[in-house]
Amino acid sequence: MISDLPVHISQHAGAGIESSFSSKLYISGGIDRDYVCMSKVYCYDTILEKWSACAPLLKPRADHVMLGIGKYLYVCGGWTQEENARALLDTIELYDPDTNTWTEITKVPTPRYHAGIVCVENKIYFIGGFHSDAMFDRDTAAIEYYDIDTKMWTVENKYPQDVWEHTCVTLCIPKCRDDMEVIPAAESFV
Repeated sequence: MISDLPVHISQHAGAGIESSFSSKLYISGGIDRDYVCMSKVYCYDTILEKWSACAPLLKPRADHVMLGIGKYLYVCGGWTQEENARALLDTIELYDPDTNTWTEITKVPTPRYHAGIVCVENKIYFIGGFHSDAMFDRDTAAIEYYDIDTKMWTVENKYPQDVWEHTCVTLCIPKCRDDMEVIPAAESFV
């Protein structure tokens, strides 16, 4: 067990960053008890065993996704409140823990929330979700990825079915025998 997060939120995102010196868990955004969309970010240091506040997101967001790649965090998609309505967010924000700063790095071709996110070969795959704030009737099978190195978006073939509120993971499947077909180093699965 770890100590409780210092705020009461739901619909937030979480990701970890690990280095040779420490492991940290980050929680971003979400909505509070009054249904207000938040921009707060918290970090749990596994060595010190305590929570601390970080620089807030550039835009409040909920139902977004976040992942750690190398020493950085990436926050993608979600929605925010604008004049008592939801507005989809079309940005990816990058967090640098060394400077405690957020930077908008790109715009998402198909803004959505409740999507999945995964990194394969320095590419951020943004998969499925909802792309309408009206109702839960605009689900999608869209797969787009952002290449961190080239700073370019690519639209992939759609997933075989619409998916939302799911989790993605990268699996490394090693080659075990000489007589096996060569398998790529990493595959993504929803």
